[in-house]
Amino acid sequence: MRVFFGAFSGEFAVHEQPRRKRILARVTIGLLFKEQEEEGRGRSIEGLRHVLPHAEQHSGARYRPRMKADEHIYNAVLKFVEDSELQIMEKKEEKYCDRIDVKSGIFRCSISIFNSGKIVIGGADSLLKQSLLQMKKEIEAGNFSPTKMLPFDIERFPELIQERIPSCDPVIIGFIREAKDALRAELLLSSAFLLGAASEKAIYLLVDTYADAIKDQRHRQAFKERAGKNRMISKKFDEFMQSYKS
Repeated sequence: MRVFFGAFSGEFAVHEQPRRKRILARVTIGLLFKEQEEEGRGRSIEGLRHVLPHAEQHSGARYRPRMKADEHIYNAVLKFVEDSELQIMEKKEEKYCDRIDVKSGIFRCSISIFNSGKIVIGGADSLLKQSLLQMKKEIEAGNFSPTKMLPFDIERFPELIQERIPSCDPVIIGFIREAKDALRAELLLSSAFLLGAASEKAIYLLVDTYADAIKDQRHRQAFKERAGKNRMISKKFDEFMQSYKS
């Protein structure tokens, strides 16, 4: 077995435990890789990737591959992708940037991050691309923790209601938008309360509209009195359902 030595230059973060200071230093280390004679060929430079974890383990340093992207912006993009539970198809280094290919459902886009901090979103126009463009806008404005993306059926819920019910009360739409934003921020209780408020508003409008549509004045007045006696929204809805089915 013949043994070869290769030199590799990389960036390591070295921690000084007494002062807890983080020093970023560039070091050159000798890495060992082997070539087996019976195979007649050695490992390529890609083999260094398998050796690095062992060098990292013995040195106590954490390897950081040199990036062509701005590191802070790359990490912000990656955090958004992971928080939004997008499927990462591939991460690769291109000539002038680092690129992440992501997928959600049938939609697929690429995110290219340059050393200058520039972000380029590639792919056909889709809901995924619109969300990634919004992420880009937030990061370029200085927000390195962009708001995560929700599943598309939730993300489009307010617009879907407006498409199906153009005359829907704007207060209901407003509550649902706020509930969606609260859910995105993981404020689950706030989101639940806002959805409840939207539901109550919708039921009140339903009961009032139904009462006004009753042609017989005596029946109309009797229904309003029965529904008006109950302050609980669930009781009002039950009264509506009982009258509607009769």
